[in-house]
Amino acid sequence: MNDHPIKVELLKFLQIKNNEELKRQNKVLSNLVKEPGSSMILMSLLDNEEVHSLQQLISNLLKKSIAKRFLDMSPEEKEELKKTLLFKHILHSTKFKDTVLQKLCESVGAIVNLDDLNVDQWPELYQILIEGMEFTDKNKTMKSLFILDSILQLETENIIYAQQKLFFSKL
Repeated sequence: MNDHPIKVELLKFLQIKNNEELKRQNKVLSNLVKEPGSSMILMSLLDNEEVHSLQQLISNLLKKSIAKRFLDMSPEEKEELKKTLLFKHILHSTKFKDTVLQKLCESVGAIVNLDDLNVDQWPELYQILIEGMEFTDKNKTMKSLFILDSILQLETENIIYAQQKLFFSKL
């Protein structure tokens, strides 16, 4: 997995000092995250990565990959992605700093937003949010609040967009 094309391009990205090269490399990475399976590859890379700057970049790309690919995934891929992201990377991992953890929680928010999920479709998520609000475990509470914040931000953006659309349609 060390020489996977996404990781190779990530390493190149971190070494670039020129703005034009950064833009070009960003396009390369953006194209790679559109490919089928890229979300799971990024999570696998994240599993094996100890360098914080790479973790940040991978978690940011993961969020973009989910936004671009989630609706096209098979139901099995969606389930695997949701479980891996929620349980392995958010709940049971202690190796990520808050900046990476927040991006991972934003990825959960993106899934909820894209799939228009309700409690029946992802009961584990809602159970985790409820348990986090019991305030018995500081770490679990923090992670639950990060997820909830992400979901609420996206829902607020959706409401504002709908109101703007309605307002401008009446002009």
